Formats: sequence, structure tokens, C-alpha cells
Amino acid sequence: MLTPFSGQPAHLVKRFAEQARLSPDKPLFFEKTGDAWQGSTYAETEAQVAGLARYLGELGLRPGDHIVLCGENRVSWAIADLAIMAAGCVVVPAYTTNTADDHHYLLSHSEAKLVICSGGKTGRMLAQVVDGLDSVSDVILMDGPDTEADGLSGVMLHSLPQILANAGPQDHLEGLIHEAAETDPACLIYTSGTGGRPKGVLLTHKSIQANIDAAYILLAEGKAHKDAVFLSLLPLSHAYEHTAGLHLPVQMAAEVWYCEGRDKISANLAEVKPTLMTAVPRLYEVLHDRI
Repeated sequence: MLTPFSGQPAHLVKRFAEQARLSPDKPLFFEKTGDAWQGSTYAETEAQVAGLARYLGELGLRPGDHIVLCGENRVSWAIADLAIMAAGCVVVPAYTTNTADDHHYLLSHSEAKLVICSGGKTGRMLAQVVDGLDSVSDVILMDGPDTEADGLSGVMLHSLPQILANAGPQDHLEGLIHEAAETDPACLIYTSGTGGRPKGVLLTHKSIQANIDAAYILLAEGKAHKDAVFLSLLPLSHAYEHTAGLHLPVQMAAEVWYCEGRDKISANLAEVKPTLMTAVPRLYEVLHDRI
């Protein structure tokens, strides 16, 4: 059975860009702002990905550099993930539940050159950790300026909303995408650390694509691949959701709606009416018991 991009080299960002070319006006990402869901199309998302990828180059990031990405599931996380790969850099996802010591180890061990993260407590913690490191000095905050994070002499803070607002017609993703090989690393994902210090696992474009292709074939056999709507609720920093909850839907021209939180799953299920979900057995057991 053929998958959407059969025969093409594995490159996650190129496949997103091709889907944006084929379905520019199709809705892609949704998240709750206040009490209302706000969405963006494939074309709008592509422009923002291109704008951030260009900005990473202006900051001096080069192909192969590692960039830590830490935030709850949200549109900004997905845009940053795609932009990092577009620039040829390697995504290093970090859990929002990490302690300062966890972040320090991950930043040092991965030899990260930049941090992109949520604001608030997460942003302040990471800014303080970065302030004590020589290897990284820039932090891009998904929630814009944070006065409480100001005043750190070793940290330069950047506003992601402002970066994305400045993205315009001059930003074309096709011309910005780094020509990565299939075997080049796409992300460096760290294990949970339950057996000691977390272990970094390099995942290539090809290895992630192999899982996407296998999942697509199964969905197509069940006729679940057309006009799919995903509700994303597992952490995007985990390899499972990163693959099956982000890059698989993108390549299917699906919609991705970001759950507001664990306590909002039932409400969001009723609002979004997803056709597909990627989750763990325990969640389905809880939902079944409640029914």
C-alpha cells in the first residue's frame, strides 16, 4: 500500500511543506485561547515555521546545533519543532516537569546552543539555568516578554510571538529548508531517567518516517486516514506523541487540536469530537470506567 509520500526521501519538514503546498487553506492546528478555539491553516503555519527558521539563522544557529524545546502541548511547540528541523538543527525535547537540576544536566549533556520554552515558571527556571552556563545564552519565550526573567546578565530573552508576527511574504519555507540526509538526526530525545541519569537517544528522519509510514498503512486499512481529527494530549516531548500526534497527522493533512490539560480531557473530547487519538491504555481504562 502506498503512503502519501512513497518514493520520496525521508525529510519531515519537506513533507510538511509539500502538504502545505497541496492543502494551503486546510485547517491544521487548534488551541484554546480564553474560551474559544483558535485555528491556523497549513499555509499560515508554514509562514510561521519559515519565519522562525530564518530567525534561528540570524541568531547564528547552524545545521547540527542542538536546541532544547520545553513547553506544554501547544501550537508554538509544533511550529518550533518544524522550524528547528528546517534550519537543520536537532530538537531536544524537555519535559515541563523537569527540575532545575534536570534541565541543567540536559542542557549540558546535549551541548545545546539555544532554548525555546514556555513562559511563566518554566521560562524563569530555564532562564536561570541558562544564566549559569557558558554554552547557551539565548532563550526564546513562547509567551513573549517576562519581566520576572529579566535582569539575568548571561541571558538574552526573545519573544516568539513577536518573531512570528514579523514573519511575512519574505519567508518561504522551501528556500530555507536545510538539505538533511535521511540518516541525519531529527531529534535527541532523553529517557525518563528512572534507571539513573536520562539517556539521550538520537532519532533520524528515516527512523521517525518508518513509524509514520507503518501507522499510515494501518489507518488506511481501517479507512481512518481521510479527514482525520486528532486530539493531542500526551506530552509532545515523548517520542510517541512527537511521531504519532504531530508528524503523522501533518503528513495525513489532518487537523490537530491541543487538549487544554488532563482535567479537561472529557470536555475537550465533547468539543473537538476527534476521529483519532494516540494515548496509553490507562487513559482508555479511565474513560471506559467513567462511561
